[in-house]
Amino acid sequence: MVYKGGEETDGRRVYVGNIDYAVSHDELKSRFKEFGQILQISYKQGYAFIDYSDKRDAEDAIREMHGVSFSGRRLTVEHSKVSDDDRRPARDDDYDRDRDRDR
Repeated sequence: MVYKGGEETDGRRVYVGNIDYAVSHDELKSRFKEFGQILQISYKQGYAFIDYSDKRDAEDAIREMHGVSFSGRRLTVEHSKVSDDDRRPARDDDYDRDRDRDR
């Protein structure tokens, strides 16, 4: 499953940034599974989203891994955030078109 963003994860999703491109999916999983059961990892070059089964496990990973050097790079580890764009209500395109006609 690929992370698409926007969904609420109740504090169980962790963002990991500044990952060296040479780090494999398995190396990343091995390093982060010590904090608890991982449900999924969406790993791109340089960053990943890790979903834990329990938010306390996510908090442990953040506390223990943020700022730690991993494969020669200092990691950024924090709770994943829902972007403001994903929280806005859907736009009514008909309303916008009607508004433009009035101008």
